[in-house]
Amino acid sequence: MATIEGRHQSFGFSFPSVVYQLRTAQVVALFLEVCILYMEYDRIGLYFLIPLAVHLLNIYHTGSRLYYNIDGRYDLKQMLAVKDTNIKAKYAFEIDDLFLDEYKVRYSQDKVALVEKDAYIMDGIFNNFKTFSAVFGSVVLALIGHLIVGSIPSTLNALIYTLSDYASLVAASGVLLAEVYETYKPSSE
Repeated sequence: MATIEGRHQSFGFSFPSVVYQLRTAQVVALFLEVCILYMEYDRIGLYFLIPLAVHLLNIYHTGSRLYYNIDGRYDLKQMLAVKDTNIKAKYAFEIDDLFLDEYKVRYSQDKVALVEKDAYIMDGIFNNFKTFSAVFGSVVLALIGHLIVGSIPSTLNALIYTLSDYASLVAASGVLLAEVYETYKPSSE
């Protein structure tokens, strides 16, 4: 296999190509899961709405990362930039305390500013959750979708759904593993 000079190779393929193929496989598998759930909704009942919502959210999340070619290595590097585990956990789930303390000091008495502070806190939590979900979102949603689905009565539909379910899990895990590998691999320069 010939390589183009200057293009990084990962697992024998370029990293963007590997991620693109895995995300495409995951979106196709998720569409199959949604179609099977829709075909079986009369036998499953209204319970089908819960896994359907999870799969649609996963399609949106993975599809937008696929469409916009979003690279997860940067998001992972943001989370791993800090060495302390407690700060990593805070970064993943909360906002930066330094900015919050600065906000408390400057605007502690003004009620309008308190509303702005609450908006600032929510924005910070949303941005940190967005970074966390950008890295682990597809895997977490695929795992939740895998765990909450009930039994599908039709044998052929159950087989297709199960294969699609595991394909979605494998593809999401493959993307995460490729991003972790690319983040931690030693520099070749």
